[in-house]
Amino acid sequence: MLLTPPIRVWKVKELVEEAGVSLGHVSNMRKRLIDQELARAGKSGLRLTRPEETARAFQESYKPHISNKKKYYSVLHGDQMENAYRKALTEAEAGEHAVLSSFSAARWIAPYARQAANFFYADAAGIEILVKHLQLEPETRGENVVIEEPREDDVFTKRIEPVSGIWCTGLVQTWLDLSVAGERGKEAAEHLLQQRLLPAWKETE
Repeated sequence: MLLTPPIRVWKVKELVEEAGVSLGHVSNMRKRLIDQELARAGKSGLRLTRPEETARAFQESYKPHISNKKKYYSVLHGDQMENAYRKALTEAEAGEHAVLSSFSAARWIAPYARQAANFFYADAAGIEILVKHLQLEPETRGENVVIEEPREDDVFTKRIEPVSGIWCTGLVQTWLDLSVAGERGKEAAEHLLQQRLLPAWKETE
């Protein structure tokens, strides 16, 4: 919430409501950020003052909260695949139940490393929709679609629509997931940081 551009001032109550976490958790995070001189608190609320340092610290400790990871094969490819997942993401209530993630999200946000596979976050309802539209079959000939089911729905909350009908994880979530996706992923994450996040943070300093 704090790192999502534009950087803004947050009251504790707002963070509790928007992030869906406890008052105690927000208060502890607030104190820690201030103690480490990463944020400043005033009468109007809390605001990050060093977003890049905060983000890189987050990156070092980030671990995806995944309850299930499924690999599929689809006969669709190219424009057929893109048209199919556009329909699926629309049916999934504009990304509320399924979004493009990792390299697939980065393709629309800050293209860098091309991957043959398509990556998604989806809850149970979203998985059913993706299976239907993408004509997914259990992995038998090498997967080209990977769906991760998150333990919590926070990966959907800051989703973005960079192109009409294309719903992706937000900038920060995409950057974090790329960071743990191997060497090419780390390079793609740094590209996204330089191209999208740093300029957006600087605009609001």
